Amino acid sequence: MTYPPLPAAPTWADLVPGDRVELTNLHNADIRFTWTIRAAVEPIADKPGQVAVPFYSSTDPTRPQTFPEPGDRLVTDIAGCEVAVRPSPDRRSA
Repeated sequence: MTYPPLPAAPTWADLVPGDRVELTNLHNADIRFTWTIRAAVEPIADKPGQVAVPFYSSTDPTRPQTFPEPGDRLVTDIAGCEVAVRPSPDRRSA
């Protein structure tokens, strides 16, 4: 499947399988990890505006995880972390 290009300021709802969210702790650059989106980000039926973000973490790559986020919140808006979003290889170029 081919996805549209990654927006310049992606929200959690914009993420697609294969996108990577790279996080670095602002107080200790040795603390780094990556979340790789493992499946489609989907709305949570009983929580308007919230999405379920399914991912694998580089800290435990064999355990699938999911967390809720406001769908319109910027991915880079994570307190205490420098965040970079890397596009899935299945995204078209901008």
